[in-house]
Amino acid sequence: MYAACALEAIGLADRILFYMGREDVEKVKPDPEIYRRIVEKQKQARPLAVVEDSAFGIRSAKSAGLSVVAFDSGFDARNQEEGDYKIKDHFELFDILEQL
Repeated sequence: MYAACALEAIGLADRILFYMGREDVEKVKPDPEIYRRIVEKQKQARPLAVVEDSAFGIRSAKSAGLSVVAFDSGFDARNQEEGDYKIKDHFELFDILEQL
C-alpha cells in the first residue's frame, strides 16, 4: 500500500504497470527471483526499468537482464556504479522513462 501512495504522490502511478515486494517471492535480493517474476508477469512488450538504491537490488535486477536506475537517496549511495542511470530525485525518472 505504501508504494501505491508514494507513486501517486510523485505523479508516477499511471506510468507503473505493477509492483512487487518481498512478500511476493520466496527468495529475496540479491537473488533475482523478484525481477524474473516481474518479467514473466509483464504482459506488454515494453522496456522495463528498475529503480533501486542498494547494491544488492541493482545486482539482482541486472542479473535478470533489466535496466537499472540507481537512486541516490543520500542514505546508502555506495556501490551503485552498476546502474545504467543515476538519479538523486524521483522526478528525474520522467526523463529516463521518455528515453525507454
